[in-house]
Amino acid sequence: KAAKIKAPKAPKAAPAAPKSPKAPAAPAAPKSPKAPAAPAAKAAKIKAPKAPKAPKTTALGTTQGVPQAGLAVAPKLTTDMIRSVPTSTTSSSANANLPTQYSSGSNPKSPNNASNTQRSSGDCPERETLIEALVGGDNSKALYFVTHMDISLCPGIYDAVDNQIIQRYGLAAIYYETDGPSWTDSAKWLSRESECTWKGISCVGGVITELNLSSHSLSGKLPQEVSEFSSLLKVDLFSNALTGYIPASFEKLHNLVHLDLGTNELTGTIPDIFMSMPHLEKAYFDSNKFYGKTPESLCNIIAQMINSLIQLIVVKWIVTLVRG
Repeated sequence: KAAKIKAPKAPKAAPAAPKSPKAPAAPAAPKSPKAPAAPAAKAAKIKAPKAPKAPKTTALGTTQGVPQAGLAVAPKLTTDMIRSVPTSTTSSSANANLPTQYSSGSNPKSPNNASNTQRSSGDCPERETLIEALVGGDNSKALYFVTHMDISLCPGIYDAVDNQIIQRYGLAAIYYETDGPSWTDSAKWLSRESECTWKGISCVGGVITELNLSSHSLSGKLPQEVSEFSSLLKVDLFSNALTGYIPASFEKLHNLVHLDLGTNELTGTIPDIFMSMPHLEKAYFDSNKFYGKTPESLCNIIAQMINSLIQLIVVKWIVTLVRG
């Protein structure tokens, strides 16, 4: 067989040259920060102020918190205002402390100022009828005094003013019923000045607390109007010419401390009314025409006073012994 001669294999190609390394990519330039968007300017909202609510009208002719033009806001009545007397002249700064009913061009009356001008009847309609209902008395002269001759106070609005009208009516009744024109001294009685300045009258805060008309030549019956002054602490009618009985209505004098009816011409029995006078310390009924027994309530008060006196004496005696 013919010899098979293998042709030599061609040598492998030289190895490929190594690839050159890729140049590193340049880092990307940092992105520039975005500028913050300018905030949109909002239009400032301005709220229109709310219109104030219409004030409510009160019964006194003013509005709550807002006085009407030409009128003063009505405050609470003070003791100084008890003596005030409204007038219908021109308005002044004196009105600032007066209630509306007395301030429409009115001036207060000071106890030291005797001048006064009455208000027009239109300021206080039905004044006479209101006063008659308020005082509830039957002394026509005293009633005429407070409705026609006296200072013009309007009843039915303030308790203090009502009290002043009642006091002036009561004192006028006492004056007329005991022959006031014949008194020894009736200085300022039935004048237009404060009743607290009338002779023999004492007051606390405009309220009568003493009636001292001893030795004043009072005559006639003991007036029951005295009992209408429930704040009285002292009633001294000693040495006059009073007649009649002690009115049972005197039991309303609950605050009475001193009662002197001695040396008059009173008659009848002394009424049993003194249990309603727990503060009574002195009571004089001598030199009158009383008859009958001493009332039990008066005896009880006397017994209590004697017991209190004995206790006081005993206590002082014991203190003296201890110190000795």
